[in-house]
Amino acid sequence: PVLDEYHREQGDFLVAGLPYSEMRAEIPRLFAELEESARRIKNIVHDLKDYARQDTSRRMEPLAINEVIKAAVRLNQNKIKNATTDFRLELAPDLPPILGNRQRLEQVLINLIQNSCEALTGPEQAITITSSADPGSHEVAVRVHDQGGGIPAEVIHRITDPFFTTKRPSGGTGLGLSVSAGIIE
Repeated sequence: PVLDEYHREQGDFLVAGLPYSEMRAEIPRLFAELEESARRIKNIVHDLKDYARQDTSRRMEPLAINEVIKAAVRLNQNKIKNATTDFRLELAPDLPPILGNRQRLEQVLINLIQNSCEALTGPEQAITITSSADPGSHEVAVRVHDQGGGIPAEVIHRITDPFFTTKRPSGGTGLGLSVSAGIIE
């Protein structure tokens, strides 16, 4: 209010190098963006704390798989953003709870999302994550699909072997899919 009054009385003036009239129009948008960024950071920190809380037990509990998916996506947001301009999250509403270990399932999804990001050869290629339920079989499914080149047919049978990787030159250890398969089994 003080600056608005000064502007009415004295005309435009500079604030931090910008004309007050421009800055005044931008301030609400900047604060809204700042608030949204702070909320995203809060969620990421929360997700990282949950993920880092090493639950070494194999305790299974009822959980909402869509929430696990959303947390894994938030933790990979930057990698996704750098890999593709076509990311889709298609989560079925009202899925029944599943019995699982949140941290371990999140670990699997993080690995699959990272693999999908690394498989893309250009930002126009898509990554789609879907969740669905089959009431007849009492199953909930999660699918991570990318438009990358795929895995050569001659090695597809080895992708869950410990230390097998097609990404050794770029730092792959060959443990991601092996550990993920073990968790799911």
